[in-house]
Amino acid sequence: MPSSSFTFNSNNNYEVERVQELDVNNPSFIKLSATTLTPFVEIKITPTNSQSNPVLASNIKIDSIIPDFTWDGPTQNPPACEPPPPPHSANSSVQHATSILITPGGLCTGFSDFTGQSNLPQQGPYSAENDSTVQSNQIISNGVSWSEVVLIEVYEADDGTLVNDNFSPEILEDYNAWDMYSGSQPITNTYPKYVKAFVYLNFGSNGLAGLTTDTTLNLDIDEVEPIYGCTDPLSTDYDSTVTIDDGSCSYPSTHGVDVVISVENSPSGISNGPYTDGSTFTMAGMGGASYTTVDVAGFLSNGYGNIQLEGEQGTGTTTKTITLPLTYSPGATVSTVVQFHVYPSYPILGYNNHLYDFPFGGGPSLNISSTPSEVQRMYFGWGDTKNNLTAASLRIRQPFIPTTWEEPIYATSNNNSPAPSYWHWVDDPTGSRPTRSVSFNNFAQSDTFGSPNITSLISAFEEYGSDFSVYTGKQWFPEKVLISITLDFIMPSNLSYNQAYEIPVNIYHNTENQGDLNWS
Repeated sequence: MPSSSFTFNSNNNYEVERVQELDVNNPSFIKLSATTLTPFVEIKITPTNSQSNPVLASNIKIDSIIPDFTWDGPTQNPPACEPPPPPHSANSSVQHATSILITPGGLCTGFSDFTGQSNLPQQGPYSAENDSTVQSNQIISNGVSWSEVVLIEVYEADDGTLVNDNFSPEILEDYNAWDMYSGSQPITNTYPKYVKAFVYLNFGSNGLAGLTTDTTLNLDIDEVEPIYGCTDPLSTDYDSTVTIDDGSCSYPSTHGVDVVISVENSPSGISNGPYTDGSTFTMAGMGGASYTTVDVAGFLSNGYGNIQLEGEQGTGTTTKTITLPLTYSPGATVSTVVQFHVYPSYPILGYNNHLYDFPFGGGPSLNISSTPSEVQRMYFGWGDTKNNLTAASLRIRQPFIPTTWEEPIYATSNNNSPAPSYWHWVDDPTGSRPTRSVSFNNFAQSDTFGSPNITSLISAFEEYGSDFSVYTGKQWFPEKVLISITLDFIMPSNLSYNQAYEIPVNIYHNTENQGDLNWS
């Protein structure tokens, strides 16, 4: 009767199956390959604990020979572009001579054949070939030698079935065509339950019949031990030589960045500008018709002036938080652009439009009276257009200096680039004409860590609608204003563990630079 047992060395974390064939003329363990009818035996290399101390096919040496890895994509069924990855991510502890043949044609665009050294994770098959001279000497001495050993990893699926255990040279000798596990079954215990070795035997020219006496074929099966540690390059203790991640990775405290936007309501320390007290003014217009204007504070739904962050009529949204998608460690550079829109608010008291047109026909022109004060509120002045939201009417507060509000800085116009605002036809009392794009002074940082500023650019850009008519004011005044904030700073070091760095952005609608030819 044939028999099988295991050898175990206390210095190793695995045992190796030992096969005894009692009658080579009537073999039970010795099988023949499918094509060349080469005799071979199967043996198992089984770890004492497959998950805590795994044994990988890629780490096995046979008689000090490091096996090669070869893979043929066109022989796979269906043809494939690259070897299927194992359920684990452990690299080999040694470099293997590797040859990967990619399926030709459009199926594998972007992939290419590979020949060279590699220690990337593979299930096998790995092949170790014995030297021909060594084989001859072994046959002379013992009547038998080994010619090749093929190694594959066998896993246990969650349902208890064994994966990759069905492959054998007896069924298909071309091991490059073996379709290794490709994720069809859930495998929680990702490391091999055991490594299966197919040992091809060489009995010399007379084959099995030439063996006339009992003999022993010894194979030295060694493991190049895995290197345990941290494999994550993002960790603080990453080690490029590590082959198996043992869960020891540690990470620095990281911080998110929140840009907290708030619309202010009549902030202290800043002039509200004209036309903000809710007053109503009436005078005779063309042909003696009565003409009435109303200041912003008296009838707008949100009480914050003619401005809201987003939404449709009546929502009056005045707060918004934008969270950056990434987190940053102390000392890391934050460089990105945050954008949001501000919109005119919708009024109440029966008014239907959120953009106000000039009280007279046409747009801004010399028809606007140059007389200051109350005349500007009336038919020959700006009328209700003084309530409109523009880039020039915005104020932005320094985040950590509550009383410091930055005024818009008009862009330097060169041949109308950037374009002037449509709502004002000449220079204002500052000596410059309002432009569609304005900028603001950068935000100062709250501490002295790293760069002195939080931002490198703050701008506001007027965006005009295309569905205007002569009655709506859309051809003269922006439908919304895009605010862009370029964050460019070093993450502070004084934050608590995983605390988000909050950057407050307070904005205010100020009519001081609008609808008044006498503004300062």
